[in-house]
Amino acid sequence: MLPLRQVLVPSDIPGLTRLDRLLAVEVVAIVAMLVLPAALGRSSPPRATADSSAPR
Repeated sequence: MLPLRQVLVPSDIPGLTRLDRLLAVEVVAIVAMLVLPAALGRSSPPRATADSSAPR
């Protein structure tokens, strides 16, 4: 499979194009959607229950 940039951007155009930036933003968004839920779910401290907060 060819990378999307090679298909959509002619090879004679040097440097970064708007399409390169758009593809980069999409990659960042996909990675954020995968990483953030896991990171946010683990970052909250465990909640105390009614049984565990009573002095013994």
